[in-house]
Amino acid sequence: MSGFDGAEERLRAALAKQSSGGGENVAKTWNPRRGDGAAVLVGRLEKVEQVETKYGPAGLATMHDGAGQAWAVWLSAKTIQTAWERCAPKVGEVVAVEFAGERKTQDGQRSYPLFNVAVDRPGEGANAGERWGDEAPW
Repeated sequence: MSGFDGAEERLRAALAKQSSGGGENVAKTWNPRRGDGAAVLVGRLEKVEQVETKYGPAGLATMHDGAGQAWAVWLSAKTIQTAWERCAPKVGEVVAVEFAGERKTQDGQRSYPLFNVAVDRPGEGANAGERWGDEAPW
């Protein structure tokens, strides 16, 4: 027995549960550009956090779809950041995130992913903010 009042045993048990999958609903990364998930994800927002990546800080939203699957949505592409900020989803709200395909910049030299976000707010209906449309805002 350790000198941590049973904490070591509880922590080891928790780690073992995580390692075995433990029945916990581990979030899958939603990345329809790679074929990981449908082009439109609808789910209840569980949390939004800022995490540190090798490229710097990035937003990460966790949502649960209608089947109960947890999805991690990276808020790192400029179009998804902007759409997310315009709709300002709150924890507990039902959110739809759409990957609308790759678009070319106005000069045609580069491409970028286009994302749209909408939030269902009872009494207000769906709030989709403004859509970028087919042209990049820059």
